[in-house]
Amino acid sequence: MKRKIELCGIYNIKNNLCTEDCKFCAQGILAKNRGSAKKITFDAKAIDAAMRAAENDLTRFGLVASSRGPSPEEVEIVVRIYREIKKRANIHLCASLGIASYEVMKKLKEAGVSRYHCNLEACKSFFKNLCTSHTYDDKISTIANAKKSGLEVCSGMLLGAGESFEDRLKLARELKDLSVDSVPINILIPIKGTPLENNEVLTESEIESSIMEISKILTPEKIRLAGGRIHLKDSGYNLLKHAVSALITGDMATTAGCRVQNDKAMIKRLSLEQSTR
Repeated sequence: MKRKIELCGIYNIKNNLCTEDCKFCAQGILAKNRGSAKKITFDAKAIDAAMRAAENDLTRFGLVASSRGPSPEEVEIVVRIYREIKKRANIHLCASLGIASYEVMKKLKEAGVSRYHCNLEACKSFFKNLCTSHTYDDKISTIANAKKSGLEVCSGMLLGAGESFEDRLKLARELKDLSVDSVPINILIPIKGTPLENNEVLTESEIESSIMEISKILTPEKIRLAGGRIHLKDSGYNLLKHAVSALITGDMATTAGCRVQNDKAMIKRLSLEQSTR
């Protein structure tokens, strides 16, 4: 039986209003070059993006908002968007809205969301080096709230933010202990104006060896390759053979991603099967 590969798309519904001090993020409060702000509104473009994702046979589609967490008003708007998407598009829905309560998770699930995304980014001992405005335990609580509501959990990591190789494996073990359903792996793109703008970009060899070892802890079925694939000349072709079972395709929240059609062609070249809904 051919191994199945998921393709996932995202749409950014809130820009450059974040109060959090994540050192890697172009939308965080420490970023010097934040672009124009965009509040959460009932955005027809988000619905269009979901419909395009479904037309391209993507497995999952998620709305992403940079913030500590959604306000009650924002939750109601997002719920309306998800309900409209659910009416129009046959696709699994995800949400990435920051720190969120059990009550928020229940509302998202009732609107048709099946999975909540909350990256830990780094292992517990290294987390404070990346962010101080919220804690590792805040994220653990959010994951617990999602699980309690019956949502699946997507939680992953960032490679190249100054952590050690052992830190990456430590986080993989922490995620395994949390029994999350999906682990997206991002590779840092040092963005001008952020505190990590001068970080040395990881080599392809270090990226691949890290992900191969992480997949041994978590299994390839858990791993999805996300932002930063531009650092890989093959866009993840080699990793898709052995260590990865999903790709975030299209543009990311603040950086360019890989084209959907190119990713579909890559799956075909490997004689793998694109997962259906």
